[in-house]
Amino acid sequence: MNKSIIRLFSALTVLLLMSFCTINVMAAENTNEKKVSTIEIKCDSFTKNDSTENSIECGSGSTFSATVKYSDGTTATGDDAKVQWKITGSDSNNNIYTKVKDDENSIYVYAPYHYADKLTLTATSVANSTVSGTYDVEVFDEHSTGPSNFFIFNGSEDDELDVTGDEPTFEEKWNNETCEYSVTAPKNSYELDGYTFLYWKDDDGNKYNVGDIITVKTTGSPSICNLYGVWKSDTTDETTESADNNTSTADESSGSDMTSPKTGSNDGLLIVMFSLCLVALCGVCVYKIKK
Repeated sequence: MNKSIIRLFSALTVLLLMSFCTINVMAAENTNEKKVSTIEIKCDSFTKNDSTENSIECGSGSTFSATVKYSDGTTATGDDAKVQWKITGSDSNNNIYTKVKDDENSIYVYAPYHYADKLTLTATSVANSTVSGTYDVEVFDEHSTGPSNFFIFNGSEDDELDVTGDEPTFEEKWNNETCEYSVTAPKNSYELDGYTFLYWKDDDGNKYNVGDIITVKTTGSPSICNLYGVWKSDTTDETTESADNNTSTADESSGSDMTSPKTGSNDGLLIVMFSLCLVALCGVCVYKIKK
C-alpha cells in the first residue's frame, strides 16, 4: 500500500515538474516575441526646385516612407511593417493631393499652386495602433525659380513677334477630388501692331475662346499648362499660328493647285491622242478590206 502511494506521488511529481517546465518555456517564448516599438518617417524624394526634405514648394510634391521597427531595433516585416497614414494641417485635407503606394509604407504629397501650410504626417502601426511616428513639413508659396500659376497665358508662341503688354489677370482653381486645375480663359491684355487677337491655343493645338472653361487633370507631377495668343493680320488672312502648321498647309495647297492638275491634264491629252490613233488605224484597216 505504501509503495503504491509512493509510486503515485512520484508520478504526480514528475507530471507537475513537466507542466511547470512547459509553462516556463512558453512564457519565455512570449517574453522574447518581437513587438512593434517605433516608427521612423523620412523623405525619400522631392522636386528639384526650392523644396527640401522638410519643405515643399507649392506646385510640386515629395515622397515619404515609414519604417517600422521592433523593440530589439530590427526592421519589421510582413503585416507588422504596414502603417496607416494621416496628414493634419490648417486646411490640408481639402487642398493637398496624396497617394499611398501599394505597400502602404510610402506616401506622395502634392501641394497645388497658391497653397501654403504647415503639415504633420503621421504613420500609425497597423499591428499596434498605440505606436506611431510623425514628420513635420512646411508648404511655402515663394516661386523664386518658377511660375506662380499652373496656367501661363503667353502673348504668342512666336517669340520674334513684338507683342507688348502684361499677362492677363485670371483666377485658377484646384479640385483635390478630381486632381484638376481649371480656369476661365481670360480677356486678352496683349497688343500686337497690325494684328487682331483671335483666341488662345495650348501646346496640343486645342483652341479656347475668351470665356471658355479650361480644365486640365494632373497626377501631381510638377508641370504647367502654356497657352498662347493667336492673332490675325489686319491686311492679310495670315495668322500667327506655328510655322509648321502654316508650312504644312502651304505645301498641301501647292500640291493640290499645281502638281495634281498638271498631271491630270497630261494624262488626259495622252488618252485622247491614243484614241485618235486607234480610230485612224481602224479606219485604214476597214478601207483596205473594202478595197
